Amino acid sequence: MDARARYINSHIADIRFVHGFCNDNARAAACEYHEKIFEIMKCPLSIDIECVASHVKLLLAKLEKKLNQQTFVKTTAVKSNVMEALNEKLSSSVKENNNLKKKGNLFRTKIKYRRKRETKHNLIYLGIQEMDKTETELVEYIKELIVGAGVHLDSQEINCVQRISRWTEKKNRPVVVSFSFIWQKRLIIKNKTNFLQGIYIKEDSPKEIFEKKRKLQVQVEEERKKGNFA
Repeated sequence: MDARARYINSHIADIRFVHGFCNDNARAAACEYHEKIFEIMKCPLSIDIECVASHVKLLLAKLEKKLNQQTFVKTTAVKSNVMEALNEKLSSSVKENNNLKKKGNLFRTKIKYRRKRETKHNLIYLGIQEMDKTETELVEYIKELIVGAGVHLDSQEINCVQRISRWTEKKNRPVVVSFSFIWQKRLIIKNKTNFLQGIYIKEDSPKEIFEKKRKLQVQVEEERKKGNFA
């Protein structure tokens, strides 16, 4: 076998391998390359090996171009599929997140409304001493305070009483009192100056409203220190 044949045969395995995995365009280029190889093999031996090599290189370049095109098409398709899948997943996640936000806002609104409704009939008493009274005894004691302030009230018109915050020896815990009717609460507020010395009352409010009132109260005190009316 001459040098030309050995050179050409060295590429035959590559051509057969191309047929196994390439698309139609690449296979067509490989077939063309294959045919040209055998045409070169039929040429007279007088053809210079360098000329043969030149033809083979041109054919290889053409085949490589086809393979690169195939690789580019496949890579582009893969990128497109990946981006499409990511966009679909991202869109689904954004939609789910928005739904969760809506549900969260609705839940907070319901809690806020419920808390406001629950505190509507409540008053908070400050300054009532810790006397280890039972709930019934505490109800009677508060009823006597209210009656002493000039407001007629029966024990049955007090729904419940409850001390709030942690117990400490240094101060008395506030007492939340819930009344059956809101007009009773308003009447008690109207007569709040008639309570015993050291006993104070304030309206119960949701935490958000309480924080706003506290901040406003701080501003009021600062304005009063400046001599402004507030």
